[in-house]
Amino acid sequence: MLCSLVRETQDQIDQRVVSLVAGGSAAQGLQDDKIIVYDLGMRRGVPDPRALWRLRNILYEYRPDIIQSWMYHADFLATLGHRFFKDQSNKPHLVWGIRCSNMNFRLYSPTLRVLVGLNARLSSIPDAIIVNSAAGKRFHIDCGYDGRKMHVIPNGIDTHRFRPNAERRRAIRAQLGILDETPLFIHVARIDPMKDHATLLTAVRDIPGISGSCRRRNRAFIEAAVSSGSRATRRYPRSDGCSRCSYFKLGFW
Repeated sequence: MLCSLVRETQDQIDQRVVSLVAGGSAAQGLQDDKIIVYDLGMRRGVPDPRALWRLRNILYEYRPDIIQSWMYHADFLATLGHRFFKDQSNKPHLVWGIRCSNMNFRLYSPTLRVLVGLNARLSSIPDAIIVNSAAGKRFHIDCGYDGRKMHVIPNGIDTHRFRPNAERRRAIRAQLGILDETPLFIHVARIDPMKDHATLLTAVRDIPGISGSCRRRNRAFIEAAVSSGSRATRRYPRSDGCSRCSYFKLGFW
């Protein structure tokens, strides 16, 4: 969604993208489109105070009118970076982004719960908080966020890009060894407890006629588990019941 937003507005807005971690296919794709991408040199799960100083330098050099952050860690870091601007007349607007709801924090590291609690205390600072669902708004208000700052903007879909394509359908099915007439179920999601791959894979085992080879005429199932590393194979081994698993090592922001 971030990449789509940046690409659609790059001719109207001078903008920069700052990633907490380096690399990833999304960053490379933006750079290929002549969009400037910085990274703060952080490592996943490892706090690094130097990242705040790097962000400060980027903000001082670029002097943005708006700082828009996406998700908890970026919201927190953007707020700290925003505090470096002491002159209210030159202070950029700050907009947070929240793109989740109903999270079970027991399934995540304790630091995430602490971070969400800190963000709740800081949630009166941003000029606006964009959430992508009414459920997300309710959930975060219950977590202590300032509901007065929240605005719901649902996810958008690029219908020019995501639309039926008979030629590509045939080519991809041929590549995967799936017959044209075979009903196909696909679940694509990053490796994250919220996506609940385990329940889906358990349910798939109970569906009659799921084909392991994908060449039978009844049903086929593909679980595309998107991960930034080897977490997919550790958490969901091939024996978990999906007929074909693809682990794409893509970078997610």
